[in-house]
Amino acid sequence: MNKKFAILFPGSGVQVKGMGKDIYNKFSTAKDIYDQAEEITPFDTKKISFSDYQGGLEKIESFQTVSVVFDLAIFKTLESNGLTPTVVSGLSLGQFAGIYASKMLNLKDILDLVMFFSKCIATILNRSKGRIYITRKVPLKSLNKLLQASNGKASLISENSTTSMVYGGDAQISEQIKNKLNSLGYAEIIEILNIPPVHTKMANSLANGMSNYLDTLNWHNNQIPLISDTDAIFINKNNVKQAILKQLVSGTHFINSIKKILSMGITNLVCIGPGVTIPTFVKDIADNLGLAINLYNVVNFDDLLQIITDLTSK
Repeated sequence: MNKKFAILFPGSGVQVKGMGKDIYNKFSTAKDIYDQAEEITPFDTKKISFSDYQGGLEKIESFQTVSVVFDLAIFKTLESNGLTPTVVSGLSLGQFAGIYASKMLNLKDILDLVMFFSKCIATILNRSKGRIYITRKVPLKSLNKLLQASNGKASLISENSTTSMVYGGDAQISEQIKNKLNSLGYAEIIEILNIPPVHTKMANSLANGMSNYLDTLNWHNNQIPLISDTDAIFINKNNVKQAILKQLVSGTHFINSIKKILSMGITNLVCIGPGVTIPTFVKDIADNLGLAINLYNVVNFDDLLQIITDLTSK
């Protein structure tokens, strides 16, 4: 009997040149996902993923989609090896991968949705004067005090863990908050480039277009539980539209999603995607709760083999 486990999908900004190439070459299921995605998307998904073709990993209209394709290729490979997660969740962009994994949309619909979403937020990036910053080791209380003083011009974008927050909004106000935090002794405040201030009211103008688009999709009842990164509720066919729209204009609270998963007695957590961002958040949250977990970061062929062995063992 396979062990209970959760799959966690990453947000934007973790894409790296070469991601997915080895699993494409060694797993037929991953190859099938990439080949299908190539037929669905208007750009060369494989070349962008494997060699950063024409700088596609820097263009929001393409890198978000190829990042989700990478996530789904790994998910489907795990699934084809008999590993069905007990629950899934994702941070920001990762929620789209979670929607597919939960079986609410087919591959074409989820990739079309991601591309529509990417085009929408690209318009914010092109026209807005907003900025986003990630903070490390800044107490949420201290950050919220400064955000409240901004009169809505800057807000919390993501509560990732007990030590990592993202905030943003108006460029000038957001920079002033950064400088104030620096003056208080918090040095690790880093601007995130090429990502617009989504999850704030600056995305309100996109809500109607997104709402109308969501109505055109063929939604199914989910077969795997999906936890929202906004308010840690279970997402299903009846509330998925509201969940997506809320995430678009509201701050996410990934920390609460992880706490909910851990409260379900799940100690095997599989983080998908390049980099160590999601595993770092998860470890921080679990350590803060005093809970021991088995944490996996699945990026390549060797990682996949290891987790397939571990989670199918008696």
